[in-house]
Amino acid sequence: MKFPHYTPNVRTFMEHLVVGLECFDLDLLDYNPIDVEHKKHGRGVTFSQVSGGGKNNKAHYHVIVSEKGLILPSGGSLPYSNEQQPTMVMLLLLSAMVDQRPLEFEPCSNCKEDA
Repeated sequence: MKFPHYTPNVRTFMEHLVVGLECFDLDLLDYNPIDVEHKKHGRGVTFSQVSGGGKNNKAHYHVIVSEKGLILPSGGSLPYSNEQQPTMVMLLLLSAMVDQRPLEFEPCSNCKEDA
């Protein structure tokens, strides 16, 4: 699976995620990936962190892979940086998907006040 029409960080994240899932005999298509154009985060891919199950659970655990970072269901994000490259963030998400324990971060009280 290739992602030539995405920006470099999205493409890198998604290509590595596909390979990682394949190592565990999992298929990205089982997580319902969809192209998105988000007003705040730009163009990227959204998909569920869980495969199978009911539609409500899948929607609850959707993430967005954007050029700037991984957007979590709570609205928080794991931004990319020199110290936290897209592949590092992808590995965290991959482990959550393989273990079927979705990432769920609630913003801290300071972050809630800033929002």
